[in-house]
Amino acid sequence: MCTRTIQEHRTLQAFLSACSLPYVALGMPHLNNASSYGASTMNLSRSRGAPSILKKQCSSYRFHDGTASVEEHIALLLEDLIRYGSQATLSAAEDMVLREAFLGLHYVWRMRIRASSITAFTPELMERLRGALLLFMGRVNMRGPVPFLAKPVPTREAVFAFTIFCGMLKDVIAFREVVNNNMTVADLRRALAVHQWLSITEVEEDEGAPDEDITNTVGWSSIKFSVEDIRRLAVVTVLFLTGLLNACNDWEELVEPRAHALFQKYQKVAQVENYPDRKPKPLLAPKGEYWDTDVKKVLGMFRTQVEKGLTEAEVLARREVYGDNRTPPMARASLLGILFRQLADLIVIILLVASVVSACLGDYKTAVVLGIVVSINTAIGFYQEWNAERAISALASLSVPQCTVIRGGTSRMVEAGDLVPGDIVVLDEGAAVPADLRLCSVSQLAIIETLLTGESVPMEKITDAIHGYRRVNIGDRTNMAFQSTVVSRGRGVGVVVNTGETTEIGRISAAIAGTHVGKTPLQKKMDALGKMLVMMAIFACGLVVVAGIIWDPRDMGIIKVGISLALSVIPEGLVAIVTLTMALGMKRMAKGNALVRQLPAVETLGSVTTICSDKTGTITEGVMRARLMWTPEGHLHIPMALGREGAAGLGLSRMEGSSTHIVATALSAAVGTQGTGNAKPVRAEKLVPTDAAAQWQLAIMAICNNSTLNAHRGMDGCFTGIGDQTEVALKVLAVETGLTWPETRLKRGAEIAFDSDRKRMSVVCSVMHESEDGPVELGKCKGTSRLVLSKGAPEVVLGLCSEWMGTDGKTNKMDATKLKEVDAWCDAFSAQGLRTLALAMRFDDSGNLVDDAGLDEEKVEVALVFVGLVALADPPRKGIEQSIKACHDAGIRVVMITGDHVRTATSIAQSVGILDVSEDEGGSLVLNGSALSSMTVEQLAILDPFPVVFSRVSPDNKLNIVKALQMRGDVVAMTGDGVNDAPAIRQADVGVAMGRSGTDITRQVSKISVCSGYVLI
Repeated sequence: MCTRTIQEHRTLQAFLSACSLPYVALGMPHLNNASSYGASTMNLSRSRGAPSILKKQCSSYRFHDGTASVEEHIALLLEDLIRYGSQATLSAAEDMVLREAFLGLHYVWRMRIRASSITAFTPELMERLRGALLLFMGRVNMRGPVPFLAKPVPTREAVFAFTIFCGMLKDVIAFREVVNNNMTVADLRRALAVHQWLSITEVEEDEGAPDEDITNTVGWSSIKFSVEDIRRLAVVTVLFLTGLLNACNDWEELVEPRAHALFQKYQKVAQVENYPDRKPKPLLAPKGEYWDTDVKKVLGMFRTQVEKGLTEAEVLARREVYGDNRTPPMARASLLGILFRQLADLIVIILLVASVVSACLGDYKTAVVLGIVVSINTAIGFYQEWNAERAISALASLSVPQCTVIRGGTSRMVEAGDLVPGDIVVLDEGAAVPADLRLCSVSQLAIIETLLTGESVPMEKITDAIHGYRRVNIGDRTNMAFQSTVVSRGRGVGVVVNTGETTEIGRISAAIAGTHVGKTPLQKKMDALGKMLVMMAIFACGLVVVAGIIWDPRDMGIIKVGISLALSVIPEGLVAIVTLTMALGMKRMAKGNALVRQLPAVETLGSVTTICSDKTGTITEGVMRARLMWTPEGHLHIPMALGREGAAGLGLSRMEGSSTHIVATALSAAVGTQGTGNAKPVRAEKLVPTDAAAQWQLAIMAICNNSTLNAHRGMDGCFTGIGDQTEVALKVLAVETGLTWPETRLKRGAEIAFDSDRKRMSVVCSVMHESEDGPVELGKCKGTSRLVLSKGAPEVVLGLCSEWMGTDGKTNKMDATKLKEVDAWCDAFSAQGLRTLALAMRFDDSGNLVDDAGLDEEKVEVALVFVGLVALADPPRKGIEQSIKACHDAGIRVVMITGDHVRTATSIAQSVGILDVSEDEGGSLVLNGSALSSMTVEQLAILDPFPVVFSRVSPDNKLNIVKALQMRGDVVAMTGDGVNDAPAIRQADVGVAMGRSGTDITRQVSKISVCSGYVLI
């Protein structure tokens, strides 16, 4: 073997060793052998489920990995690297995404490529990867005691990029070929910047991470690179490329001339024989979003099992890597810092200088007055900013104290803050989710995610991976459970995949802390006025003094006259007058149930050009209501208030019309208090002779229902309840309409419960004959007769119906024509954003519905009689349409932002006047969250026309919308009531927390808080 071949072989061995940089606490105590885990490969959260060529199977967890899956994973990570790598400044949330992308790419290289020897990647993908890494490799921060002594220190991104670049050169042939074909020797010399890496004396660490223990910064700082390892990697990479590239014959061609001496120095240290062949320690999977990954793969990546969970030793070791499940305490301004900011205002500085000069000139009265004005203004500003700083700690109230986990094969209660990724958590009805979980098994699990999405309907959960999408909004991640959300019903088991600051709640916390609150229009005008006054005072003083000295050089008293003249330019009472005026406005707004928390917001409110409003709880009531009832003969019943504010309950107003076009009209009428149909609103008991089918609908709503209403009405005069919100809405309608006979005539028995597979619920009732209320058919029932009541998805219930009921109570055969008619009405309801349920019943005299094994659904749910449809929605608030019209008349644009589906969002926007269909022929005024996520703030800001409806948005999306509007020059007011609105409310020029249902964090970040259902204009 020739000398060069031997040297190349040694260099390759050294390269393998150099790429295995040391890690802090990355392996389990009993997993130091790389073969136990390092040889297995696995999918990560952000690969998009493309069909894969099976390459390697993990013997412990039995799952497969392949080239296509790895390529999809790399492609998605590159999107984040390229998108945020090209931006000059990043928000806290965007910086976190960039860090996660680097951690994910590092994990892909170490554990998915290197461990499985998958190297057959497409040249196009490798070229994109090369470009993205080169984008970061040269980035440095200048550090030093003084600017002219500062030295360049590579950023953490640069270190990761350099390490991955060198590792991909060694491990992936396709990457080497792209580098060899597309980069000259000179290009490589500039890209590698060997002088930079050999000259470094320190590596940038995360800000705020203590020197003695950097592992508390989750994920990012747990991978520690030493200066010696980086130097060694640079030397060995150059030697490796020298033997690889045809155009390069000597290492001097790849190293800058000024670094030759350094390279020779470190080359002697980095000889192959001086370094043992170290095997890389196995890596734990980084925290991330695993909605697109199969449960088996997720469990394998975190080396855990559903039945056994983690051991205590594993939990302790992982806590060193991932940190605690607590949101890190955010930096809060000190009292002195807040005080200094109040005194740093230009107009205040002018007044302070004027006060001191007045005192020096003997004008003590003026000095005292100016001092009092400055003190009052400073005290008000200090209180407001100190109060706003409390919002940073308000998220602590959202933490979950304890939870049920499986550890060591046993179930136990532990502190939620002690959870680590890989823990197995058990969720029961009513429990709060303690961390972000990838669900492993569910049983009728539904979770209320209003906190994050704004949707009032509980989300049905699944366990299957979600494939086919590059990005999925929070509301569509149905196989995930998020921290601080609440289980509405059912049971589930999930594996912890995100803790602390990387949870969705943690991201909101980071977004709030990283949001820069700009100056109000008034403050900008005051600053401009202050600068103008300073120039005028200097000019006047200089002019008088110079003129006086020219007139009489011996008269030095002219200097005092000039200073007095300059002081007279200063409007001493301006600050006091402005503060008093705003205080009077604050008092007037308080009478309208709007509490102003920061005085400048009073003036800014008058300058607003755009109002961004959350839908749920702001434009709408935030609770589900039954809006419409449809009977098989084509009658549409509209629930309406009989008295003022619904004090006398609800009645049903019937609207005739066979066309489905009347749905929109009926929906608008449902908000009012007077009947607009063919009949005035009537109580339910009067429906007996007019529409038996509608009466049976109300009976099914009341009896086929597991919710419980509270004994007393809420502060808004409406009933509230405990249980699934859909069922609460149905029972409220039955109670409010005054229907009493179902409770007196029907005795509920056995139940066939609802689940996500059956999509229906049925109960069996016996008939009591103590009363004669209700339909005539009940009086004909025998003692053994049973009544089956069912409700569920229309497509399921209609398939079980053989007849339908008319208004006279008689049944008719269900045929294709009637089914087509029902489908048309279902589509019409859906087009208006309504949730539709089908209701059915039947009498049974066989006595065979219940046996020893319980109910047999094949015997119970058969030959049902269809009695109609009920449509539910979160209704608009009373008066909201008039408020929006007033805003439009004043030239203020109203933008609706919601986590709901686009169809629901569009329907609500049309009904309240935000969206005019005639002006939105191309659909450009409605934007979905998936499209929004792919746009930068700059791209969003230049949209013309700017959308007025945003659907399926995340908290980050809301923040970007506000930033984009501000970039367009708009003065933005943001209204909302949920935690997901808090970052955008803090960023807005005027942040408004709406209603009594608003969360504490939203109120504390807002500048104005509305204390009731009052709608701000």
